[in-house]
Amino acid sequence: MGHTVLGKTICLDYKTKKRRKAKKDELIIFKNTHEAIIDEETWNNAQRLRKTVRRSPKYGTTSQPFTGLLICSDCGGKLSNREPAEHKEKKFDSDCCFICQHYRQRKDTCTMHYIKLKTINEILLKSIKEITDFAKEEKQEFLKVMNKLSDEKREEKYRENKEKLEKLSSRNEELTTLITKLYEDHALGKIPVKHFDRLFNINDTEQQDLEKQIQYFEQEIESYHQRKVDTDKFLKMIEKYTDIEELTVPMINEYIEKVVVHEATGGRKGKDRKQQVDVYFNFIGNCQVPQKSDIEKMA
Repeated sequence: MGHTVLGKTICLDYKTKKRRKAKKDELIIFKNTHEAIIDEETWNNAQRLRKTVRRSPKYGTTSQPFTGLLICSDCGGKLSNREPAEHKEKKFDSDCCFICQHYRQRKDTCTMHYIKLKTINEILLKSIKEITDFAKEEKQEFLKVMNKLSDEKREEKYRENKEKLEKLSSRNEELTTLITKLYEDHALGKIPVKHFDRLFNINDTEQQDLEKQIQYFEQEIESYHQRKVDTDKFLKMIEKYTDIEELTVPMINEYIEKVVVHEATGGRKGKDRKQQVDVYFNFIGNCQVPQKSDIEKMA
């Protein structure tokens, strides 16, 4: 990115020459000292993608481009892909889907959050086309509307995350108390070893899952004040794409920050089934194209 970074390692003992890797806040960074190989947006996007582990599926099938982007609205975990092996026939659209990883691991800490792969593809394609057409055709209106809507959405999401964090933290404290009492009863001989081991494993597993969820929502709340809408970068990015008819991997990675999937209501199928899906775009967040009547009200 054109920066010079010094002090990547720190000497622990000058006699033994032992060194350790420096922490992020210990690095000495001089910005814009030379010509950049890649721009900052490309670098940040690549680092974000590297955080997601994409395991190669069996039987030679390719990994899904949506892996790592779909987030469970309740526990904050990533949705994992589920589909038949390549040599097996795919009879229904529902054979290829995403579900919450905590539900799939049978940890009883979350619900299914089932959504078809086809549905995700249709939602993202429609959202990208709508936001791109609106930004190109009505640029000035886009700048005004997106700035206002994004602030409202960010504030609403901040309140939701704060409520969820409070509930998770409260339950985590309860588990800490339960585990402490278990140790005391075990030490005093009030509880048999086999019962202690069973109860401790149950509580400890639940607490580990809670700590991961708490960490996720803490990061979301911390980033609330750091995130800001950057419509200029978004407008520059969409110039690369014209006549969008299908999703491509580069398009998904450049457009989409994350997709938050809520639990569906109304059963598995039918007209009564409804499911909320929040699409977060890079640079502008969870912004939807408003109706003409809404635009007139904001004007």
